[in-house]
Amino acid sequence: QEAKTGDHFMTSAFESYAKQVMRLVFHSVMPNLARRKKSYQMLELTFAIDDTYTFWYLGANNSPQLSRTPKIIRNIINPMNDEVKSLVLELSDLPEAFVNMRYGDRYGKFRLVYSEYEADIRNTTYNPCTEFNAKWSLAKSAVLGTASLHDYKTRVESANLREVKKFTRAAWDKCRAKYKNPETCLQSETVRKVLNERYANYVDKASVSMDSSGDEEGERDARDAKIAELVEARLREMAGIGEPGAEGEDGAGAGASASASGSAAN
Repeated sequence: QEAKTGDHFMTSAFESYAKQVMRLVFHSVMPNLARRKKSYQMLELTFAIDDTYTFWYLGANNSPQLSRTPKIIRNIINPMNDEVKSLVLELSDLPEAFVNMRYGDRYGKFRLVYSEYEADIRNTTYNPCTEFNAKWSLAKSAVLGTASLHDYKTRVESANLREVKKFTRAAWDKCRAKYKNPETCLQSETVRKVLNERYANYVDKASVSMDSSGDEEGERDARDAKIAELVEARLREMAGIGEPGAEGEDGAGAGASASASGSAAN
């Protein structure tokens, strides 16, 4: 969704909603929480975002699956586990260091959603009917309004298309400098590899319309077919073949660009 609304959609809109859900979940289970030193319970909350940019809380899992892809494990899971251990040990050994923390305060990338000390001092009672308010909806409306005003979706898609054309043209020119026959470059595995990688990235970032059966395998097949279609169109464009009536790179590129725009992929 950030491809259409801007880079701050998740932090400005979704984070406000997610924090309220996390607070609600915590207060729901708080009476049943056991007090144990140097221990913790990790919960995984699952959310969905629909085509209207509305957030939906799907549920919580008290035994989250942390064995994701190597990139996610390296960049997210491992740093999170290290931070959790530091938080638990510091909270046990030096609890007074956390006394002045308030709702929303950070410890690394963690946010505080409840403080007994703060609740006692302020004598507050959590009421989801008043606390779970529409602030996140206002944040979402503001982000979408700004995105619409600046036509962010069109600008991002144009930038993505310029980027993929730049790198694919560089790969093609490098091949043509070595081989004078364009047919050689059309069949070059090196050129096709570059184009496949670049268009895979483009399809994942852009709002590319794809026909699929709705299941995971169908979506994967549709994605691969769209990438192959864009690669072939770009190769014909750079070789000067194009479609009947196409003139040069701009004419042939229009067909590729048109096929690469449209509604969000399922």
